[in-house]
Amino acid sequence: MFRQLSTILLTLAFAAPAAAATLHVAAAASDQAPLDLLVQRYEAKTHDSVLVSYGASGHFFGQLLAGAPYDVFFSADKRYPAKLQERGLVRAARQYAAGQLVLWTPADSTLDLGRGLAVLTDPQVRHVAIANPALAPYGEAAMEALRASGLEHTVKSKLVYGEDIAQAAQFVQTGNAEVGLLALAVAKAPKFAAGKTALIPNVLHRPITADVVVLESTTLPVEAWRFVAYCTGPDAQPVWRRFGLSE
Repeated sequence: MFRQLSTILLTLAFAAPAAAATLHVAAAASDQAPLDLLVQRYEAKTHDSVLVSYGASGHFFGQLLAGAPYDVFFSADKRYPAKLQERGLVRAARQYAAGQLVLWTPADSTLDLGRGLAVLTDPQVRHVAIANPALAPYGEAAMEALRASGLEHTVKSKLVYGEDIAQAAQFVQTGNAEVGLLALAVAKAPKFAAGKTALIPNVLHRPITADVVVLESTTLPVEAWRFVAYCTGPDAQPVWRRFGLSE
């Protein structure tokens, strides 16, 4: 039903001019690079405008429970959208991406990322940046990976927590941490793409699958559906894949 409605709305969206609308979107910080590009393309095709706020998925979850006036929510996982659905706050949800956790250092780092998570025990590593695991799915995945590797207690004293995954990346970029456990989508963003990246095996943490939802409280349901249909449609998939995300 969702896919059929998405097809209908995409057809309507680009068939004729419509009154201008402004959508308010909350999105996981890990989505900023691909979503900024998708918004730019979408606005060029429609008469709608889209304002996106980026941050930790858990932070937006709390805001939405309190009645924040967003139309659409791109979470970095499926669990926050599921909790919103349980409370009757969602019209519908759809998976839009599957993420990947990585080690990341600046290009001039001498750390050997080929060692995998064991590199975090290197004496050069005094601080390891991750997103707040209480708010950010990638931070939670980082803790799961450390736990599964038997490194949680060894590395715990080195951990520094960003409010979201973007801030964790900034900690490494500015030298406040030697290495970060980040989203691949962040590592591929233009601001960080020059750095060094090593994939962390998915078996070390729960899958990072992400849902987008249209909120029940939206006053722009047609426009919200239209935007979600575009961002989960065939034209958008190459953009998500370009940044290490896939449906």
